[in-house]
Amino acid sequence: MPEKNCSNHSAILRIIVVVCCLLPIWNAVLAQSGDVLMKTRYENGIFSTEASIEPEVSYEIMCGMVSDIDACFRRLEIDSLEWAIKGLAGNEEGKNLIGINLKNLEYEHDTDLFDLFLDVYVSIVRRNFNVRVTVLMKCESDLYGNPFIVAQLHNPNFFLKSAGGTLSVRQTGGKEQFVVQASVSFGWFFNLFISTSNYSAVAEWRIQTFLENLKTEAERRQRGHFNF
Repeated sequence: MPEKNCSNHSAILRIIVVVCCLLPIWNAVLAQSGDVLMKTRYENGIFSTEASIEPEVSYEIMCGMVSDIDACFRRLEIDSLEWAIKGLAGNEEGKNLIGINLKNLEYEHDTDLFDLFLDVYVSIVRRNFNVRVTVLMKCESDLYGNPFIVAQLHNPNFFLKSAGGTLSVRQTGGKEQFVVQASVSFGWFFNLFISTSNYSAVAEWRIQTFLENLKTEAERRQRGHFNF
């Protein structure tokens, strides 16, 4: 009997060791946040997130919305995208570790480069930073004709070391989803206080809010109230 208890304790210990080893590599989390399914992985200083939402609307409406977002950006009509970016600035209590406000946007048609001029407020140091982020952004289609927007950071800076992401429409199990995939590595200064535990207060809630905005607008359009 003592040998059996020892064996059980050993098995439990091995499980604990495996879990503790995996957590730093695969850290966060399949989380159902309302209608948003989100998973974030942290490895080698890079946060990688995939999130999705399933609105009860037609595939055509979803594809049209992806195209609309791309078109509005290229026409520099940010006001027309208020429905998509609503609530993303970061002024809500509990979500303001970093506040981000878009001050201006410029677009170079020949290169597909967008210059975003941001006002970044860091609550920990109580300071605002003016940050210019240059992004290469394109709207393409996958092998099945599903549209997607792909964006990649073009100018690593003290705020972002690397960043990239996609917005796509994916068909899974007979249903369509909006899917956001994003990866980001912060510059050394911001990396000092953006840990895996507070990444949600920096990025995850913004992705969730954006997808919820898409779902709300898609269902509004499904009811026949179109802006475009």
